[in-house]
Amino acid sequence: MFEGQDYIVAFNFASKEEAKNLKIVVSQKIQARRRREEKRSRQINHSQTIPGPTVDFSGFKKSPDPAAKLAKRKRNITKADISTPMDFKHISHVGWNSTSGFDINTDDEELKAFFKKVSYDLPTYIIMC
Repeated sequence: MFEGQDYIVAFNFASKEEAKNLKIVVSQKIQARRRREEKRSRQINHSQTIPGPTVDFSGFKKSPDPAAKLAKRKRNITKADISTPMDFKHISHVGWNSTSGFDINTDDEELKAFFKKVSYDLPTYIIMC
């Protein structure tokens, strides 16, 4: 479960194999992105740089600000920080029916568009409430 742009998103897989396949694809995408970023950083490091002027800051001393240190420090989240869902709205249901396959209950046009994008046959499987 994770936070999407507009909603909380969660995956529920029909099998462990399906979950493994998704993990493989996501891992490959992450590795490809890291390789691109490493390649860019190597190209930047190999480019010729002109040294800038040197400035002597030895006469200045920055005093530590305790409020700034506290603001920067990351705090671990505890159970007390997490509340129960507020303003929860069940927008759709996707389930499995052994006789007809997937059951989808939704009035959300964005979800309908999403299922069309993934080549899911909506007219056959949508059951409107």
